[in-house]
Amino acid sequence: MNKLWIDKYKPTTVENVYGNKKLIQTLDNYISNLKDNPNLQKNILISGPSGVGKTIIANLLLHKHNYRVIEYNSNNIEGAKTIKNIVHKSMYHGNILEMFIQDNRTTAIIIDEFDSLISLGPKGGLSELMSIIQKSYKSKNKKDKISVPIIFTSKLVTDKKLTELRKYVKEFKFKSPTKKDIITLLKNILQKENIKIEENALQLYIKHQDNDIRNIINNLSYLCSTKNHINLECMNNYIHYSKNKDNDYQLYDGVHKTLLDNNISYNDLENIYQMDTFFVPLLLYENYVKVIFSKKCNEKEKIKLLKNISNDHNIHDIYHEIIFKNNYWDILNYMPYITTIGVNLQFKKYKCIENDIKLNYKTIFTNISQYNIKYRKCVNIVLHELNTRIQMKDIPFLLKIIFYYIKNKKSKGDLVKMLK
Repeated sequence: MNKLWIDKYKPTTVENVYGNKKLIQTLDNYISNLKDNPNLQKNILISGPSGVGKTIIANLLLHKHNYRVIEYNSNNIEGAKTIKNIVHKSMYHGNILEMFIQDNRTTAIIIDEFDSLISLGPKGGLSELMSIIQKSYKSKNKKDKISVPIIFTSKLVTDKKLTELRKYVKEFKFKSPTKKDIITLLKNILQKENIKIEENALQLYIKHQDNDIRNIINNLSYLCSTKNHINLECMNNYIHYSKNKDNDYQLYDGVHKTLLDNNISYNDLENIYQMDTFFVPLLLYENYVKVIFSKKCNEKEKIKLLKNISNDHNIHDIYHEIIFKNNYWDILNYMPYITTIGVNLQFKKYKCIENDIKLNYKTIFTNISQYNIKYRKCVNIVLHELNTRIQMKDIPFLLKIIFYYIKNKKSKGDLVKMLK
């Protein structure tokens, strides 16, 4: 599998980060003095636009100064209990590791995307977090003090909750990289990939991009996936194509190709999954039964297709949940093999009876909630429970029953008993 450019060229030291050089040096010096200067504010806020490298800079600097880093994404913080656990870990995690594996490094916490925590309101545990920080800042009791660095990352938002946090942190405001920084970075990547883009084409590309380095690299990777030489005409075509295809259409088009295109490459299928790791699997699941009915194969083969694809989706849900709960982001690179690539390989074994199949993209968005995931798990359970007796003509009826049971919060056990 080709490694994504955004991962392949991820900075391994702060010297490899493009843009904000002076500010990074200032932050570097500040973190280097934290252990020796107890008067320095240990709570740090790194703010700035998306894609400037806030989280990776925090990680690189903490590791450079020999901290043991525990990272949390605000989207995975579920209320006051999680906040208390984070603070508890920051105080006691180091002692436990030092005792059992002789790791005597100081712990540091990263709370990524703090602005997302603000949007969650009381459910996200924001009030509890602010209370702990304020108590640590004002109290003279050592037991109330947060003794290790906590780095928050956030977009530049004006919410009053972020204004409140600023009273108790040392803030470092990052800016978008300059055009010169972006061009230098891209030329370095293109040289290593042995891809030539004419200067005027590269300038045009930069002109039509935002300042999010991640998007710039991902879009360029997609553009170069089938070409090793790009001229101005090619770039103009790409710009025109991009303007006339919004993100939703690209998503639907990608799902359509995954289900029905027998000649699509693995690289393209990987890119389709990475468009949206949540919606792409849901859209595939919304439509795969319809495609199975259109395939030129016998009933036994259709049942096998149904079982295999349903099982792959179920495994994807389990892994996807683990990835987002534990921040195992590297595993996302392998997920296309049980979604877009896996589904495409299953379907390309058989020809379609009809060439023009209208896929459904509406239901999944009008019913977008947790019962969609439960629905998929129940389908998988039913297919295995009734494996020896199920017939293809029963499938639409079974799916309607399952959907009704999940929507009305019935148990999976009752569902299987009823179907038996």
